[in-house]
Amino acid sequence: CIKNGQSADKLRDDYLSKEVISSDAYINYLNDRINSMMLGLDSRSIADAQLKTILDKIGLLAKSFDELKPKYREACLKIEEAFRAATENFKQLYSKDEFEKSGLILTQIQTAVSLYDNHFNKEDLMNEYESLKAEIKNNLMNLIRKVEMIFSRDQLNEKNIEALKIYIEKVQIIKGSVSLQNHLN
Repeated sequence: CIKNGQSADKLRDDYLSKEVISSDAYINYLNDRINSMMLGLDSRSIADAQLKTILDKIGLLAKSFDELKPKYREACLKIEEAFRAATENFKQLYSKDEFEKSGLILTQIQTAVSLYDNHFNKEDLMNEYESLKAEIKNNLMNLIRKVEMIFSRDQLNEKNIEALKIYIEKVQIIKGSVSLQNHLN
């Protein structure tokens, strides 16, 4: 495409003077447009459909103009970093027992898996999402095992009862978290 543009530059110079823009100027213009599109990438949620639209546009331009492929890779890298940040954010919130907030982040991750399947390996994204769901399920199973271990004792002391209250309360909070429940069914 660019070779044709360079050939067109020679024809432009020979016959049209400076009335038509050069291919280099056009590439510079496209680079500037992509830079302006990329300005807001960092501040958007990974589940934002407009973010996907921006990436689609940059990807389309990169398919047509080899000079724009680095910009496309840069945009993909930014979204990949945002995806990783979201998974870390989920883990932090979940470890602090902020189940509703962590569930909302998990929903964003789930949405991102389907949004970016044209740009990333969907299987890798899905595996990450599934591993986060597995963490929740493992955590719940561990809580249930702890409760069962306490109940299997012949006698319960004050410490056992306090532990039971904490474990059961966590299970109830997780059960009551609508945003997490969407991922556990």
